[in-house]
Amino acid sequence: MAIFTAVVATVLGNVLSTGANRQLGWDSPRPTKATDRAGNWALVDSVTPVRTEEEGFSWLFAEPVQLTGEQLSRVNQLAATDRDALAQWFRERGGVDPRATHAKIALRGNAVKPVRIMEMRALSKCKAPLTGALALSPPAGEDPTVKVGFDLDQPNPHARIIDESDAWGGPYFTEKTIVLAPDESIVLHIVGATESRYCEFRIEARLLSDGKERTQVIDHNGQPFRVSSYAPKSQPYSGTGLSVYQKLYVGGIASPPRGQWKQVDPATWRFPTSWPGSTS
Repeated sequence: MAIFTAVVATVLGNVLSTGANRQLGWDSPRPTKATDRAGNWALVDSVTPVRTEEEGFSWLFAEPVQLTGEQLSRVNQLAATDRDALAQWFRERGGVDPRATHAKIALRGNAVKPVRIMEMRALSKCKAPLTGALALSPPAGEDPTVKVGFDLDQPNPHARIIDESDAWGGPYFTEKTIVLAPDESIVLHIVGATESRYCEFRIEARLLSDGKERTQVIDHNGQPFRVSSYAPKSQPYSGTGLSVYQKLYVGGIASPPRGQWKQVDPATWRFPTSWPGSTS
């Protein structure tokens, strides 16, 4: 099941925003920054992409991206010194998170009276998974998190609680409440995921203030959030079925002994025998 996750926490400081995403037939971008105090009940102060250990440091591309030797050297340098900068480097070249995409959205109350978030859902458009290129660097551990889920592989997905064991519970906004007082800030940690497709999505929030309701759309600085599953029948963590990708790059534990990123043949490459998931 595909999962769209939102975790709420108190804002401890300003959050930087990065990246621009390719569209999939969306209308004109919607501005989301704090520029409309009169119209938006919840201002979006920032949107920050986040990479967790859930999918390691792998990336999918729509096109068969050809990295030069100089670019691979830069990737290896950033992998050793600044993984946030490396994530931005991949995103700027069209890289898409595999299976799950994470972002922190800083919201601030902008109504005269408190604003309650009544519901949230994902507005998504999907197509076949991306197979232009795969940069594969699997996880070495797990990053546990509290989850609220939307099934992006189903139409009109609404929020549901997901516990620490990934079991689905009841509707999130039936059992929990998010209220923004004027100028109060919160952070939503959102995760969109799919098991079978490439999806671009925005978030629609239904808001209530002073007895009146309205909806507001939240996105990634005017662009949709993006996520892609791996291609059907491909098994990246065992190294099988990868010939569907036109280009393949491996790094980290997929490239022992030092984890250096390099280009390999997607038709013949297999995981090192030292990897527990390897079938070599």
